[in-house]
Amino acid sequence: MLDRLRKRAPSFSIGSLLLLTSAIAIGFAVSQSPSRGEPIGWSSIYPADFRVPEGLACGGSLLVAVELLRQSWQLRQDLASSVDQVRFSILSAAVQRFAIAAAIFSLVLMRLLLNRKLIALPDMEEFIHVYGDLWPDLMFEIVLIVAIRMMLDRRNTTQSIQTQWMLNSIVAFGIVGVLAHLVIDRNFVPYLVHVAVEQIELHQPMKLQRLEVYPNHRVEEFWSFWQATIAAGMALLAVFILILAPNIKSTWGRCCVFSLLVTLVTGLAGYAKWFCSVELPRISPEMASAGLASRWVDRAAWALIVLGIAIWIGNISGARASDLSLWNTRLPKTSQLVILGVVPIALASMWKWLWLLREALNVPGVLHGWGTLVDAIRSVGVIMLYPEMMIPLVLVVSTCTLIWQALSDPNTSPPLVLVEGRQFALYSVAWLAVLLVGIPTLAIFGFCYWLGPWIL
Repeated sequence: MLDRLRKRAPSFSIGSLLLLTSAIAIGFAVSQSPSRGEPIGWSSIYPADFRVPEGLACGGSLLVAVELLRQSWQLRQDLASSVDQVRFSILSAAVQRFAIAAAIFSLVLMRLLLNRKLIALPDMEEFIHVYGDLWPDLMFEIVLIVAIRMMLDRRNTTQSIQTQWMLNSIVAFGIVGVLAHLVIDRNFVPYLVHVAVEQIELHQPMKLQRLEVYPNHRVEEFWSFWQATIAAGMALLAVFILILAPNIKSTWGRCCVFSLLVTLVTGLAGYAKWFCSVELPRISPEMASAGLASRWVDRAAWALIVLGIAIWIGNISGARASDLSLWNTRLPKTSQLVILGVVPIALASMWKWLWLLREALNVPGVLHGWGTLVDAIRSVGVIMLYPEMMIPLVLVVSTCTLIWQALSDPNTSPPLVLVEGRQFALYSVAWLAVLLVGIPTLAIFGFCYWLGPWIL
């Protein structure tokens, strides 16, 4: 195997190595902390030596962006000679690669301007800053994952349909479990604030002059919890229906499915509006008075993430609903230059993940006080479910997969996902509507879970 890999190992020219050196130098120039004031970005929340992986990641990302621009230009040239049935798919792939490359350049530039104190993010003094910044750290990692996954060839001809269905089911159940944990865990801090304010009200009734402001959920038979549970079930049902919709080929069946989907989305939108305007002020007036309690840049980041997820899943669902199996169009072959870019990204992501794991295990009560081996495994498992741990790990796995693909099959050319423009627009809008009402509904459930029978 080693001899085969050695024969297939890519050979880099002097120009490619010079390009890598220039990209890494630019990356370190971007990550260098300013001469005055506190450093920004990774350097502000991690040790000073974290400027090294930050520089590697920035430099490698520039090479990945250049490769995406090359693929976008090649797809643009192939557009003129393509047939009408696949023209929209080629144009969509070219636009996606150009948009991701532009996002990488923009985030690297934003990091440079932040590090040089030329721009500054809005102040966080009015809010409780519990988790890391979305700009530019989290957005940078998400965009890199998307860019690298675009270049992967996900074909697996050795697996049967039953095996693929079983693996997809396991992955789906795993994603649902992780999301359920995150939705509940991320609402633990708001729940603690809610309980603290409630206890102040209970112990100072005459001074605050607000008797019986907070309801007794046990007396109400946990009404808030059960109606949030029903709404969350409706959101999951909408997702399940939208997943199965591309498999329905009859016009009458699709009309029924989308009519039911519109009914669910409308009901969830009404419920979210009612909860925020009526129910939340009733059960937690202090939390309701805080509003969104977030910066506009964070809301913009989440809007871009939701829009990107809707377009991505809409493209997959639209391809399943389209009948374009007669055409076999390939994407541009990934150049060997991209290996020079993903290797520094893999090293930086592994560095960051190991550092985060070490810091998480150093938290009092994690390593100290473990009773049994089962408790130790459970504690490590809980730590691994946090997005701060999962995103760098996904980036490591994606980069290593791309490196292995380039070494094992240098001439690989992934197939183009063929989708009709009408189906793409339909399913993208449908997924966007489901996400816009489903995410607030699940957030409401995450808060009401702590007011349910298993907690109170």
